[in-house]
Amino acid sequence: MALARLDQLIARDSNRVDAYLMRGQILASQGNLPAAIDAVEHAVTAHPENAQTYGVLGWLHFLAGHLAEAEQATRQAIAIDPARV
Repeated sequence: MALARLDQLIARDSNRVDAYLMRGQILASQGNLPAAIDAVEHAVTAHPENAQTYGVLGWLHFLAGHLAEAEQATRQAIAIDPARV
């Protein structure tokens, strides 16, 4: 139900970072890390200046065992906004 509503929001406005992040978090909680990473990568593409998106992406890559990608995303988050990460 929640994913369907998020998909509706995204269909209306593909730049909704909050919807992509929430979608990624729900998918991760369901154990679907590849789909979660994909959702958050959409948020990163839509708003590359947003440190939070890179932080979440780094965490998801870490959970998936993609350590190089996790480090890269986390470093990008820190570079954008060191106070928030």
